[in-house]
Amino acid sequence: MSIKENTVFLTVTNSRFIPITENLIKSLNYYHPNIDLHIVCINTTNDEIDYMKSLHKNLYPIIATEKFESEDHEKGYCCWCRTWNILNVMLSKNKNVFYLDADIFLRGSLEELFPYLNEAGIMIRAKNSNPQEYRGNNGMIWVKNTPLNHKIIIDWIHKTRAKGKIWLAEQLALNEIVRENWDKINYKDFPKKFNGISTNEESVIIHMKGPKNL
Repeated sequence: MSIKENTVFLTVTNSRFIPITENLIKSLNYYHPNIDLHIVCINTTNDEIDYMKSLHKNLYPIIATEKFESEDHEKGYCCWCRTWNILNVMLSKNKNVFYLDADIFLRGSLEELFPYLNEAGIMIRAKNSNPQEYRGNNGMIWVKNTPLNHKIIIDWIHKTRAKGKIWLAEQLALNEIVRENWDKINYKDFPKKFNGISTNEESVIIHMKGPKNL
């Protein structure tokens, strides 16, 4: 089975963010309709889920049942829950997981990216690629389905939860995980053509980073 055939996409959205998320859904359906898209749906209605399913022929909702103390708690959960949902999807589908934030969209095919993914155990865009000072942007996370990565993601889940309900808990935890396991995980950065930076006119992946009020 090819790396593309052995991969699924994953994202997270809530009701307020669906107008942004639909750009990702439509672009994935246009360029890679045969790759399953799993969406964690937080505080969404059945009608909203049906609408998202109408935009992609292989979309599978994951219904979150968490109760929230505030809008900030819900917003934080949308970030934190990527940790255990990456693991759950990987184990339940026995496939690699390519997580994409919901404010990302494609403006071209990822065909040229798949060979790079095949070479990586974990791929995250680096802000600082020094192993001792590593910082990444975890809006795009590729995780190969391996026993080692299962353990790594479990550690990431525990570290995220240990930090409590703070903004970017999962980002801080993942930075620590990569630093601690640098020599084990076969980490790779995204190549420039696919790095997601919105000001990079070459990038096929665009990460819009917002809007913040959603």
